[in-house]
Amino acid sequence: MSVETKPRESSVRRARWALVMVTVVMGVALVASAVTNFLFAHRHSKMISRASGASIVRAVSVELWRVGPSVDARSAEVQEILEWLLLDLSEKYGLRYLALVDRAGTPVAEAGERVDLPLDLNHPPMSGSGAIEPVPVGSRLRLIVRAFHHGPPPGGGHFLGRPGGPRERRPFLRGRRLVIEFEPVTARQIAGSAFRNLIVSLAAAAILLIASVIAWRLSNRAARVEAQLERDRQLKVLGQMSAVLGHELRNPLASLKGHAQLILEKLAADDPLRPGAETVVGEASRLEELTEQVLDFARTGEVERAPTDVAKLLRAASERSGAAPVLLETPAEIPDWPVDRARLEQVLQNLLVNARQNSPSDHPIMLRAELGPRDLIVEVRDRGEGLEAGDEERVFEPFYTKRVRGTGLGLALSRRIVEGHGGTISAFNHPEGGAVFRVVLPR
Repeated sequence: MSVETKPRESSVRRARWALVMVTVVMGVALVASAVTNFLFAHRHSKMISRASGASIVRAVSVELWRVGPSVDARSAEVQEILEWLLLDLSEKYGLRYLALVDRAGTPVAEAGERVDLPLDLNHPPMSGSGAIEPVPVGSRLRLIVRAFHHGPPPGGGHFLGRPGGPRERRPFLRGRRLVIEFEPVTARQIAGSAFRNLIVSLAAAAILLIASVIAWRLSNRAARVEAQLERDRQLKVLGQMSAVLGHELRNPLASLKGHAQLILEKLAADDPLRPGAETVVGEASRLEELTEQVLDFARTGEVERAPTDVAKLLRAASERSGAAPVLLETPAEIPDWPVDRARLEQVLQNLLVNARQNSPSDHPIMLRAELGPRDLIVEVRDRGEGLEAGDEERVFEPFYTKRVRGTGLGLALSRRIVEGHGGTISAFNHPEGGAVFRVVLPR
């Protein structure tokens, strides 16, 4: 990775994190605002319900007080007033039932249909301010209050406070209770609207979160694709340079090695110049091997697949690598797999040689194959010290090596061959020690 690309990748990563954090903060703020509004509307809907109940009680009390003091509670006049009140207050306050009952709870006069639930005349629930709290009964709210018999309800103050005004009494209201059932339409509309807003806000926050996750994944995928394209471009340039360098070095090296071998043949065994000539021949041979590896890395020929016996392929790679001892594990149920046999055998030889170089000579190397759901998996495990942190990907970079006489091209070439098959190669440390190189080849 070039020095210029690191700050760019860092800035892109920060921008992605900033986008995610902004989205999360917006989602949290949206949900918090919706929950606050919902709780506020729910609290105020109760206040509106109590206010509606108070208005109904005041209106009923005023109309009943207008009846003369000698009227019987069971008279047609009282019944007509209740029916008129039911009709008049049904649309504005949602009044559904209105009754005047005695101490036993028996209706003296009533209008509408009551919810079939028992009346509790002795213990009406009280709010924190001392007001009588409406009781839910089915889809309605029920209020049970004492009827005013010694004066009209006050024009101001709490509707349940002791009335002022004239002391003229209404005997037919003494000991009676007003039973009122109403549907808090306005309060429910407010609460319903707040609940819908809460649902919409939660859905919007979820969509924001999902969108941020999708954007994060897409940006990561785009970053990986861009990094892969950049790596491919660098490898292509490196391959072209390697091909030119390899061709330019091949002929001079062959000439140098040939002349050194001729000189070596003419020198006696005890000649003091013989060790130097042997060194020249050996180094020329090593440079020839390096040149061949460079040319192999530079070649970009097409992979030629053919059905191959996996067990035979693994045995051949193990024998030709010279990495003995090797423990070979190959399940019998693995079918022939379409691969380029020569190139894949080269990959396995590189991995086995690398494993032997990192393992004690008396410790066997593990070479195993298994069949995945759609892939062939081949693993090579050494018995060395394992990979250093951060080297899991760097070991596949061209010319990266920690050995004094290594070229750093074996694993890079192996990756190019495996990727040419449409597969992947990865490296990681085994829990019990040593490094594992895994090759995954799709059918």
